[in-house]
Amino acid sequence: MVQMDGASKFIRGDAIAGIIITLVNIIGGIAIGIFQHSMDLKSALQTFTILTVGDGLVSQIPSLITSTAAGLMVTRAVAKENLGVEIVKELTSFPKALYMASAALFIMGIVPGMPTIPFFLLGALLAITGYIMQSSMKEKQKIEEEEKAKEMIKEASKEEEEPEELITQPETITFEIGYGLIPLVDESQDGQIIKRIKSLRKQLSKELGIIIPLIHIKDNLELKPGEYRILIRDVEVAKSEVMPDHLLAIDTGNTKGQIEGVKTKEPAFGLDAYWIKPELKDRAKMLGYTVVDIPTVIITHMSEVIKNHAYEILGRAETKEIVDTVAKKYPIIKEIVPEQVPLNILHRVLQNLLKEAVPIRDILTIVETLSDNIIKTNDPDILTEFVRQGLKKIITSKYAKDNNLYAVVLSPETENYILQKIKEADGELPPLDPGFVQKLITKLSKSAEKFIMNQATPVLLTSPAIRRYVKQIIEPYLPNFAVLSYSDIDSKIKLNILESIDANE
Repeated sequence: MVQMDGASKFIRGDAIAGIIITLVNIIGGIAIGIFQHSMDLKSALQTFTILTVGDGLVSQIPSLITSTAAGLMVTRAVAKENLGVEIVKELTSFPKALYMASAALFIMGIVPGMPTIPFFLLGALLAITGYIMQSSMKEKQKIEEEEKAKEMIKEASKEEEEPEELITQPETITFEIGYGLIPLVDESQDGQIIKRIKSLRKQLSKELGIIIPLIHIKDNLELKPGEYRILIRDVEVAKSEVMPDHLLAIDTGNTKGQIEGVKTKEPAFGLDAYWIKPELKDRAKMLGYTVVDIPTVIITHMSEVIKNHAYEILGRAETKEIVDTVAKKYPIIKEIVPEQVPLNILHRVLQNLLKEAVPIRDILTIVETLSDNIIKTNDPDILTEFVRQGLKKIITSKYAKDNNLYAVVLSPETENYILQKIKEADGELPPLDPGFVQKLITKLSKSAEKFIMNQATPVLLTSPAIRRYVKQIIEPYLPNFAVLSYSDIDSKIKLNILESIDANE
């Protein structure tokens, strides 16, 4: 407090003199008590110490008031507000000072001979005042930060766009956030999301075999403070909301009890979960919950979204970039694409593979397989089936566990029914009998329990001729049910048939 600086200069000399006088009075008083009044040491010490301290306090109070007033008058020139307002402001702007004064009053109340109750009441009053002021300052700071964030967003949105910028190509991947999540993407505030996005792009590029483009991050005033959404070429594909300053406790099915928190759904896989306070983290782990922080929740969700929409992210430009990259090591690729295999067909085949979560890392095998079979047909869907056979080891390893592949198959009657309908429609998938489709979906859903028991991914095996059609039939109802043909399976893998599905029964 600036005004107190002057007061401290005036009071310092009086304080030193007062201490010296007090010591002299104590020593002299004890001597008089012992030698003149024949008092014992304990009685003399008790009597003259209290008298001396009391006299010292009484004599110093006027000096303190006078010095404080003089200091205020000397330093008044620097104050810009009314004196009364300035004094109240200085006394209430530092809760720690009120806490210290409160503690001093409590200590003085404990001293023998001092009026305990008044000191305790004054100490409690100062402590309560300090707490109220501290809470008020925190709330004010929070409101100021929110207003500052809103102002930043408004200023960014007010920036004038150049005419040529009004017609632009949409970003491939956009991550929009509410203003409450801005600290998570601000590296100056130790935000972790940008670093994790960089690692995610590298990881997915290796896993899927495509180049994940830069992810454009921007704020959106229309979103709630803790809300975010993911867009692919300006089309929203995912949206969720998190609770700032909380952790997500995910129920993996093996929990031993319920945890106190706000019930929600984990955004990536739809699992039951709770938003909990950080202090409940250890308890949640003891109960069997998987506890993750907000950046992990967002990055996991983003990872699954990118995987599920990788076929949309891969455009012709990205396909050409992949071909050019591989051609640096294998120049023969340039002789095949686009001379033998047109770029548009390669692009469509790669999209088909990614749509069914088949990695396209082995571009050389894909291009060579297309080169071998493109003389038979130009249909990208049929060519995709040939490529899948060339990638059988990659496909099998994705679903096999300990060299064992668990699967269900379609009965010969069911396969013949579907194949006959396809022939009648000249190679297209016609509308099937709703009763047949319902039975097929119901039986496949029930068979999923057997995969859970074996901790395996649900796989349906069909003949190569109808595989892609069966996928089209069940995908709207069972998107996570992989459909493989017998030609997609590596001969070295042990096949375990769990059930034969007959939809004609």
